[in-house]
Amino acid sequence: MNVSKLVEGSARSGFRLARWGASFAQGQVQRVVRGRSGPKPDMDDATLKAKVETELFRPADAPKGDVDVSVFNAVVQLRGTAKNREQVRGLEDRVRKIPEVRVVENLLHLPKTPAPTRTDSPPTVRNRAARSGGASQREGAS
Repeated sequence: MNVSKLVEGSARSGFRLARWGASFAQGQVQRVVRGRSGPKPDMDDATLKAKVETELFRPADAPKGDVDVSVFNAVVQLRGTAKNREQVRGLEDRVRKIPEVRVVENLLHLPKTPAPTRTDSPPTVRNRAARSGGASQREGAS
């Protein structure tokens, strides 16, 4: 093999790698400078519902058939069942991180337990759900 071709190929690869590194660094700087954008103005409820569902049901182990999402005036309501308390809290936390969401009403419950809003549920279950975050809300800054 010709040594000059080897050196020329290595130099070309080095320049290509340097160019990639410079553009990658520039992209990172732009990401930091611009920061994360805030809530998008005038997002309608159907679009927000699609965004929430995308965020919630993206993982492979997401409870796609067990959780229902409703949105009205940027108030997201989660209904249905979750496997455990950690999943209930995790789903609620993921919805809260979406900047367009003003309030989260979490009405999720565990399997074989009555829903917190059912009128035939014992009052202790409804009260416990309201205190423990089963029907928690967050007021946004808007």
